[in-house]
Amino acid sequence: MEPTHQLITIDGFTSVVPSAIQSALERRDELLALARKGTCVKTADSAQRAGQLLKEIKAFTRQIEASRVEATAPVLTLQRDINR
Repeated sequence: MEPTHQLITIDGFTSVVPSAIQSALERRDELLALARKGTCVKTADSAQRAGQLLKEIKAFTRQIEASRVEATAPVLTLQRDINR
């Protein structure tokens, strides 16, 4: 069996270790704690608070997804360049 040789190299590329920003982790924990408190919607007021919390959670998850897309963009560009 032939020894394998690296035929494609990527200059200037170093190892990348993604990590969440501390404030994002704190916001996640805050939203999770608030979500755990509400186990039952009994009144119109509690329904309104639950709806507002749901909006906040959705907005936060959209921010997370946008950040993920932004973080992966350079990697996808590199992949396209390699595949040319």
